[in-house]
Amino acid sequence: MDTLAHEAEQRPPAPVLTYFRQGAGAGLSAAEAEAHWDALRLLPHVLRDVSMVSTRTSVLGSEVDTPVLVAPTTLQLSAHEEGEVAMLRGAAAAGSLVCVSSNAGVPFTSLADSGPW
Repeated sequence: MDTLAHEAEQRPPAPVLTYFRQGAGAGLSAAEAEAHWDALRLLPHVLRDVSMVSTRTSVLGSEVDTPVLVAPTTLQLSAHEEGEVAMLRGAAAAGSLVCVSSNAGVPFTSLADSGPW
């Protein structure tokens, strides 16, 4: 198991970790996701000019530095003492966007006050 996954399993209580892993509905997306991620491979291209590479793009009209976005997840206070506030700070530092769960563990006003937006 990689270090990040091991670290993530040490933080929340077991029932919360189970909740995070199960996914929504019948859990089909969660069950299939790991195999699909494992099947992805980067195809290196050698002798190409990479001096001007950028991952910057736009998502629904908002400019982002990276096309990796954060999906809505509840129970974040069980994973980190600042919950969604910490998630927003991390996403902002990466130049990304967040979709906040309607079941957020912190007031939405504290989320609005926590970032550079």
